Amino acid sequence: MSESVARSSNARLKPKSNDWLAYQSNLSGRSEIYLTQFPGSGAKYQVSQNGGSQPVWGRDGKKLYYLDRLQKMAVVDVQTDHQSPQIGPPRTLFQSNIRHSIPTEAYDVTRDGRFLAVNSIIESTAPVVLVTNWTADLKK
Repeated sequence: MSESVARSSNARLKPKSNDWLAYQSNLSGRSEIYLTQFPGSGAKYQVSQNGGSQPVWGRDGKKLYYLDRLQKMAVVDVQTDHQSPQIGPPRTLFQSNIRHSIPTEAYDVTRDGRFLAVNSIIESTAPVVLVTNWTADLKK
C-alpha cells in the first residue's frame, strides 16, 4: 500500500526548530499520526496507536496533540534530541466535539495550554460583493 498524507493542512512542522514534521497518513489502512525528520531520511515514527487525525504541536515543541478516532483530544510527549524521537504514551485529555470532516485546522493550542476550536463551518451560496474604488462614491 502506498502512503498518502490525508491533506497538506494536516502536516505541521515542529515549532522553533522546524526539523520534525507531524502528519496524518493512512499508511496503516486508517488515519494515524506520524513523525518524520524534515528534511530527512524518510524514516517515519508512528505516534497514534488507535487512529488519529489533525496533529498540532504545542508551542514549546515538546507535546503533540491530535484527535483520536473517537474525537477525544490526545497528547503525547515528544523528545527530539536523539537520532530517533522519543515518543511517550498517548494520554486522553477530554472528549471533543471537533469534527474530523472540517477541511482545515479545526483547533489550535495556546501558549498556556488552552484550546481554541472550530466546531462547524457554515457554507453559503450567497454571492460575495466586492466594492472597489468606494472612496470615489463618498465624494459625490
